[in-house]
Order: sequence, then structure tokens, then C-alpha cells
Amino acid sequence: MSITFGGQSHQYSGSPTENISSETFSVLETFPNFTPTRADNGQNLSCTVGHQTLGSQKLSTSVAISVQCKYKLFK
Repeated sequence: MSITFGGQSHQYSGSPTENISSETFSVLETFPNFTPTRADNGQNLSCTVGHQTLGSQKLSTSVAISVQCKYKLFK
């Protein structure tokens, strides 16, 4: 599994948890050291997953990030 945002990619290195009764696998992963800013509003966060049962096919989805900030900070 890989997570991509803003040109940065993070590879999942853990083992998936198998649920035999539902015939599914699950993982939990966070994007390390990432704090969104106002400039990230509307950018896409994507996740791509591959598994041996899918063969060479990979599943991918993305979501647009909504960053809401009441105040504009000046430096």
C-alpha cells in the first residue's frame, strides 16, 4: 500500500490483518509527519493497494483534502 500527497509518497511496511469470515484484509496507516496547511486545501490524497489475490491489478482511490482555518497567519 502506498499513500501519496503533494508529491510525497509513503509505503506501508506492516502486515495486513486478515478477517477470514468476511474474506477481507485491513491495514491502518498514517502519513508520517504531515500537517496540512491552507495551501493544501483541495489537493488530492491518494491510496493505492496491491495484493497477490489481485494479480497485477492495483486498487486506487483519492480524496480532496478540505483544510478549514478561521484565521490567516502572517509570518
